[in-house]
Amino acid sequence: MQVNSTGLGKTTLVSHIAALEPNEDGGLMMKIESTKPVHWYITCQMESSDVRAAIKMVLKPSVLLRIVKMALGAGAAPAAVEAEVAAATAGKAR
Repeated sequence: MQVNSTGLGKTTLVSHIAALEPNEDGGLMMKIESTKPVHWYITCQMESSDVRAAIKMVLKPSVLLRIVKMALGAGAAPAAVEAEVAAATAGKAR
């Protein structure tokens, strides 16, 4: 996945979800590993409200259809994703 942040300017981090595990507080901990241009580990402590919101978003028909297509290998090619990120970044710079 590619991650952009207002705090990083135009920098796009190439990242992936490294883990999703239960934590001691009864929630879930998602670990994201950024590999380019820097190597960072980002930890997200998910609460029950976050999980409910994620499930609600995933169950939207358009999103669910895209997830199924991507899981079956019909997702966007990396070059298409890079072009989309570049276009989105260019639009925000204006």
